[in-house]
Amino acid sequence: MKSFILLLAALLIFSTSDSIAKKKGAKSGPYNMEQADLNIGLGLGGSAFAGDMTIPPISASYEVGFTDKISGGGFLAYAGSEYKYSWGTWSYTNIIIGARASYHFYSKDKIDAYGGLMIGYNIVSSSWEANSGYSDYNQGDASSSALIYSIIGGAR
Repeated sequence: MKSFILLLAALLIFSTSDSIAKKKGAKSGPYNMEQADLNIGLGLGGSAFAGDMTIPPISASYEVGFTDKISGGGFLAYAGSEYKYSWGTWSYTNIIIGARASYHFYSKDKIDAYGGLMIGYNIVSSSWEANSGYSDYNQGDASSSALIYSIIGGAR
């Protein structure tokens, strides 16, 4: 748990979008195909969670420019949650691995506005811990992984 708190603190300090020039002499500005973008994020929650969030969504994506308007790359995220009942607690972890593509529709005046799509796989695992007196109460397995997709949008 201590290492998780240190990782979380580091992500909060460094949770910025960093543009890395791919070639010497790349054009300056908010977006161009001569750059690669590394994004690190810390989420506030989402519809994928049951109960209380134990580990907030932590994500990273990396995109490279293909044209002066289109970029694409990979996405990785991790989150945890739990749902407490009087007879026990379900704990869930979500790991999302995916690919994303963005269309940069406004890239002027130091502003890069973009929208796009992401497709990936959500690896969901669960565990059950019975409270005292309910040790014979078996809940089974609630793990459920699936293909997912999402519409993305943002600006930097």
